[in-house]
Amino acid sequence: MRKLVVAVVAMSLLDMSYAVTLTRDGAPAATVVIPGSPRPVEKFAAEELVRFVKRASGAELKIATKPVAGMDQVLIGRAAGLSGLEPFCGTVHANGKVLKIAGGDDDEPLKSRFTKCGTLFAVYEFLERELGVLWLWPDEELGVVVRTKKTIEIPDGSYGFRRAFDSSVLRRLPIPWQRRVARAHGYPRPMVFPPALSGGHVFGKWWKTYGKTNPDFFEMDANGKRVIGGSSSMCVSNPKFHDELFRLWNEARQKEPGVIYDLNLCENDTAGRCKCPKCMEWSGANANDVFKQYPKWYKADADNVSERYTRWYKTMADRMSAVEPEARIYAFAYKNYYHPPKGFKLSPNIHIGFVPRPHVPYTAEWRKLVHECARGWRESGCTFNYRPNIFDGYVMPEDVSDDIYDEFHQVYAGNMKAIDVDGPNMSFATQGPFLYMLSRLCAKPDAKLEDLRAEYFSGFGPAADAVRDYFEYWRRYTLGNAEKFCRTPVEKDPISHCMFFGFHYAFYAHLLYPQEVFKTARALMEKALAAAKSSPDDLKRVEFLSAGLEHAALCAKTCEVFADAKADNAAKLSAVDAVRAFREKRLPNWAADLKIATSRGWNESAAWVFPALDSTRSFALPIDWKFMLDTADEGERRGYFKADFDDSGWGTAKTDRHLERQGYNQGWLHAWFRVEVEIPKRFRGSENTILHFGALDKSCKLWINGRLAGSFTYNPETHPGSWQMPMEFDITRLVPADGKLNIAVQVTSLVGSGGIVKPCYLVFPSSSQLRYVVSPQNPPAKGAYYSYRDVCCEWTSEGFAFNGSESGSTGVLRLDALSSPAQKKLVVSVDYRQKGGGEVILSVEEKDVRGKKLRRTPIALKPTPDFSLNEAEIETLADTAKLLLFIENKLDVGAHGMARCAAFELKPLLTK
Repeated sequence: MRKLVVAVVAMSLLDMSYAVTLTRDGAPAATVVIPGSPRPVEKFAAEELVRFVKRASGAELKIATKPVAGMDQVLIGRAAGLSGLEPFCGTVHANGKVLKIAGGDDDEPLKSRFTKCGTLFAVYEFLERELGVLWLWPDEELGVVVRTKKTIEIPDGSYGFRRAFDSSVLRRLPIPWQRRVARAHGYPRPMVFPPALSGGHVFGKWWKTYGKTNPDFFEMDANGKRVIGGSSSMCVSNPKFHDELFRLWNEARQKEPGVIYDLNLCENDTAGRCKCPKCMEWSGANANDVFKQYPKWYKADADNVSERYTRWYKTMADRMSAVEPEARIYAFAYKNYYHPPKGFKLSPNIHIGFVPRPHVPYTAEWRKLVHECARGWRESGCTFNYRPNIFDGYVMPEDVSDDIYDEFHQVYAGNMKAIDVDGPNMSFATQGPFLYMLSRLCAKPDAKLEDLRAEYFSGFGPAADAVRDYFEYWRRYTLGNAEKFCRTPVEKDPISHCMFFGFHYAFYAHLLYPQEVFKTARALMEKALAAAKSSPDDLKRVEFLSAGLEHAALCAKTCEVFADAKADNAAKLSAVDAVRAFREKRLPNWAADLKIATSRGWNESAAWVFPALDSTRSFALPIDWKFMLDTADEGERRGYFKADFDDSGWGTAKTDRHLERQGYNQGWLHAWFRVEVEIPKRFRGSENTILHFGALDKSCKLWINGRLAGSFTYNPETHPGSWQMPMEFDITRLVPADGKLNIAVQVTSLVGSGGIVKPCYLVFPSSSQLRYVVSPQNPPAKGAYYSYRDVCCEWTSEGFAFNGSESGSTGVLRLDALSSPAQKKLVVSVDYRQKGGGEVILSVEEKDVRGKKLRRTPIALKPTPDFSLNEAEIETLADTAKLLLFIENKLDVGAHGMARCAAFELKPLLTK
């Protein structure tokens, strides 16, 4: 029986027919042929094929424009002689010593995702099927898996690649990598919008064009006032607004009759808030009933206006299709118009981008809600597309593959034409299986989740099973703690519960990933490292994962340190320095998404902050204050600011986050905060008393014991980011001897969110900490001034004396007396005279708490023969902890200068 089996196998091998041999025993056996004038796509496709064949076999195939006698042929692109291929689609055909790889291409350069590159996609399909190439992460050496195959023979047969969607994109991944792993591309017929309606959230600049002429285009608040600004929502029921949209669209298409113009109705990145009677009517009577099924921990930020927005989309689509049936409308199911409308039938030319609330991992109740919403939109008849925001996870091993896979298929089950992922978080060492799955769904949406995960794990060779066990641990951990993952950001984010959980993850990463959960993970990782020892490349891949694990544990520990109110700056510095050292020496490229971790006020840049205030000279005010909304602008008339006003009937609000994150809807006019405090005895009688707001969103007025203490008016031109800057008021003159203060604040916010959004303090600096003067009467302290190399200037009885020299010189004056200099207005005044040519340049250098230079701002002194006052104002940075004055003496030989007084004063940045 054994002999019979062997004979049958032998006969099968003899009968197998190979059409093309690319390499034999590590030597070239074929030539790659491209057209004489190749398109960029064809040339690059040939190069990619040659590159990976060489990595597998060691043989480098030649690229030519004509076949070579005695060699098998690989015909690329138009050289294959195939026609009628669709854009972004391709075919592979092997027969008679000839391999044809071609697709629907164009002549455009490869830098754009709209470049048609079907031949390139066909090459990638070939490499995956025939060579088993895997694309794990965007690293040419370890991130791409190519197994050794000295002889590459291709059997007779044909197969192809057909794009799954009209458009697919993962925005934050490099375009070349998207093409490889996801076959990502743009629309075959690109979206073409009128100039005034292009971009993402399309109406952000309309207030500049229409704010004065058409205020009725913008949202109305509950008091009947139009709210006009860059973050306003639109009055989408307004027929005049519809007319203007149609006019812009129709004029554009009339100027270019051969172009099919589409219409972008993607609302600004804010909730739909218009309270005008027509919009409220369009929303339906029982619109908010949908919130009854929400989890208890979730608080809706605005009314449900899905029906309102759907009516708008349908109104514009009906009007456009009567003129141009092929025109498309692009819009969102987002924010508070996320739920599907009931009883509406939409046409396929309305493309709805489904933007799910990013509460992942999903609890059972939230998963049910998402699926119901997706089903409702699918059944409406629209073209239903997937448009998630996926930034979650920080640098942690959060695996939400199951939820996103299911969510994707809820949309895919309908008339889905596009996937557009805003993101993802590119922490490949901790979220590798999820990122691989997400990418592969773009190319192979019908693939099973377990098959995609197995495909990813196979990239680790002999360690595949151990790597699977390691990531399975994190998968079970994530799914098993779903409610904790959802509730913690709502409860523990001290700034605001950010819509994208991942943006403030570093405030609570240690709560989701306490150090003990890394113990089991380390043990599993050790098994994976041991299993991979026999394969050097696979070992390096597992070491990549191991570095991501250790980095995650280190970051979680550092988050714990910064969350500890008792931790001092020394402990925080030590923790941050450990993370920095790890990143510099041990963290591979692509292992963690450091941009999401450290930039734009996200994660570490928000949570790993060193105190800007001297704890020995400050007193924290309560977080919870008495609170009342004032939508009718009656607060001042009613005396809300008076010390003896009875606020016992008021509610409370927190002063460390936006009001909207506390259930107070956007669109209010004024909000009042009141609190009574007593200054501790040790601070009574201080030279200065400063009321410090960590940040206050929009405008305000402040009263102390019933007396107006100051105000601030928000100006988007001068300080558009004032909502996240400290605001300070000098209230020294208003502090009574007993230290008892009644503080009343009126916050005004006409557009967007508002409130007192960061903690408040009373600060008691000495005058010398706010103003430092160097003069004949107040000479610099010993060691405060020093020179580099040659003497820059000498201190005399008149002040700083400068003498010209051939080489010039530099000196430094330390400004250590100025404490807490971050985000202040530094006013520099220098009384200076000069005789002769050249110049003296002063520069204020700002350093962070570690002593790292942040920036240096120059101040040129006017070379006048008599003393004149030179003044400059510098807005210091948020990270500034120390100030230095650099002095450059560039006077000509024989010239003299004298600075008899130099004053440096810290003033509030936003208030007087």
